[in-house]
Amino acid sequence: MKKLLFSVLFMALVFTTSCNKDDDGDAQTCEQRVERIQAELQVYLDEATTENCRNYKAALQAYVDSDCPGQSTYQALIDGLGDCSNP
Repeated sequence: MKKLLFSVLFMALVFTTSCNKDDDGDAQTCEQRVERIQAELQVYLDEATTENCRNYKAALQAYVDSDCPGQSTYQALIDGLGDCSNP
């Protein structure tokens, strides 16, 4: 159920988020950040380990730390993951 919820929430976010270029100097676009989140989420859903949870959470955090839109929604996903000790 947890995996289904994350998948549904994530897909909803992908379709509601617009993309623009970040101003933080790393030249990574919002779209590239979303692609990384998608890749990390798929790995996490395929094998729910602590390491995969942390990698997914790090990808989400990178998005939240950028100037991309929808940061509060991504923060809610991070909060839902907790400390990844019990994926």
